[in-house]
Amino acid sequence: MKQKIGAVLQTTALQDKITPREALRLFGSLYRDSVTPGALLEQFGLTGKADAAFDTLSRGQQQRLGLALAFVNKPELVFLDEPTTGLDPQSRRELHGMIARMKRDGHTVLLTTHYIDEAAHLCDRIAIIDQGRIIVEGTPRELIARSMASPSISLETVQPIDGGWLTALPGVHDVTCEPTSAHFRSADVGRTLAELMHLLEAQQIEIAELHVQKATLEDVFLELTGTRLSD
Repeated sequence: MKQKIGAVLQTTALQDKITPREALRLFGSLYRDSVTPGALLEQFGLTGKADAAFDTLSRGQQQRLGLALAFVNKPELVFLDEPTTGLDPQSRRELHGMIARMKRDGHTVLLTTHYIDEAAHLCDRIAIIDQGRIIVEGTPRELIARSMASPSISLETVQPIDGGWLTALPGVHDVTCEPTSAHFRSADVGRTLAELMHLLEAQQIEIAELHVQKATLEDVFLELTGTRLSD
């Protein structure tokens, strides 16, 4: 079983002075069949840092090394425990690409994350855990379809708008309004937008931007747990 499993923890911790090449050689020696250090260094973009001390690597490079170590034994199943926590946007995007490639190459990936957009982007199936218990699971599309949240509408205008006008529109609720922008939800998007267009035209208010967003996985999470992801 050990031969078929790989794992990446939230933080990759190795001896300060060990190099990626040495670490891969060491981990590979623990398995009957392993990938060569050179192949893994190239696959995970670490060839240029092959002989650099671990404590000189950036956080993103350390996590890429963690991924390389997880693949040293050619695993079928890979556990990723919040691998992108604390990474800068570029490093996070790079790891997303590597995780997507793992899936394409036929590996089964079990990912834990607090980033709902990450789960939506990378996962074929999602389980939401609250208080240590799985409360719902399914594909992203299935989970969103269960949501009772109304679609949200974001509006930006050239001229100022009155939040009271928006509150009076059919189906509208949860209105937040600034002088030239507003965000609200609607239980009847088609009717709301039709009335909104008439209102703005009558008041001679020009639209700068208008976006309609269906319910999201974050809406699902909030409905099921009563807390936001940041709580």
